[in-house]
Amino acid sequence: MAHWKKYMNKEFLGVWDLPESGKMEIIFSSFENKEIKDQNGKPQTVFIGNNDKKPMILNKTNCALLERLFLSPNIENWTGKPVIITSKKVRAFGTTTDALRFSMDKPRTQPEKKTQPKADLKAEIWELAKQLPADQQQDIITKVKAAKGNELAYKAILNSIKP
Repeated sequence: MAHWKKYMNKEFLGVWDLPESGKMEIIFSSFENKEIKDQNGKPQTVFIGNNDKKPMILNKTNCALLERLFLSPNIENWTGKPVIITSKKVRAFGTTTDALRFSMDKPRTQPEKKTQPKADLKAEIWELAKQLPADQQQDIITKVKAAKGNELAYKAILNSIKP
């Protein structure tokens, strides 16, 4: 179903532009200050995020969310990265209204950790340990037993014997 405001030829992105799923992915290409007229026709300067759909007016709340999402207060670090927009009921101007908000479900700036499984680390340690003299092999066995499955300890052991 289409929100009635969708047919009002709005210049800026609003909740009415969200698909039925309630979520939309955008990518900001640039940011700028722009003078627009408020509801009373009074000029005001706003912060605009230009994206691949429609420009979006960014208030302090949304800028703070972008800062947390992208782990940076610098707008240069917000460009070119995808972000999910959703709608949230907020209290504003003496009433409850729908507002655009950025989803904090899945921060998109932190790369997924590609960790080597503990079993693989342990196997790699054993392979390298086989090439060491017997007394050093015994030392490695003792360290692996003491690590008791601790991945960081395994990595430290591995780094200590890597050629």
